Amino acid sequence: MRSHHKDEDAQATDRMIAENRDFFRQRSFHLLIWGLLLSAVFGVHSAIAFGYLAPAPGLGGWTWVATVVVAVVASFLFERYHAISPANILSRLLLHLWAGFAVTLVIIGFLGGATALMPGSAHCGSLAAIVGGGFFVSALLVVSRGLLALAMLWWCAAAVMFFLAVQAALFLMVCLTFGGLFLPGLALYASYRVRPSGA
Repeated sequence: MRSHHKDEDAQATDRMIAENRDFFRQRSFHLLIWGLLLSAVFGVHSAIAFGYLAPAPGLGGWTWVATVVVAVVASFLFERYHAISPANILSRLLLHLWAGFAVTLVIIGFLGGATALMPGSAHCGSLAAIVGGGFFVSALLVVSRGLLALAMLWWCAAAVMFFLAVQAALFLMVCLTFGGLFLPGLALYASYRVRPSGA
């Protein structure tokens, strides 16, 4: 009898993990849009820092505000019209946690991108640490070594950024947001299209 209950519990756990993975793949749009937009805005900041673009009103700090507004609106519209409801309480927790991370990104990004309250390197390092936290929590909930590796990548980069010059930190953020957000989102989207929900 105990063995039977253990088998049922194991099956229920496996089913919940599979649902969470499928739920995370369904949200690959968020990684795609945030990765693309953030790599673009950090590209602008990096070009200004290296002298390839001349600083101009609205081209520096406030580009961050415009970018995150577009990203938040796009994510909201996706959840409103396209996303499927969470399959279980852990999926719901995953959604709420990422929403909280997004809000934190907006706040930290505003402090560092549109004001002079945070140095550039600390701004980049703080943002990277937040994204790493999002991937770490996701890795625990969907039991994914790939997401755990992404979390470690973002956290290691965050630790390094605090000791880098602003130009180097901004360039590293361009690489991270494209390679550590957009490309994983693209891979998740491709895997979801190949293996639809319920397959």
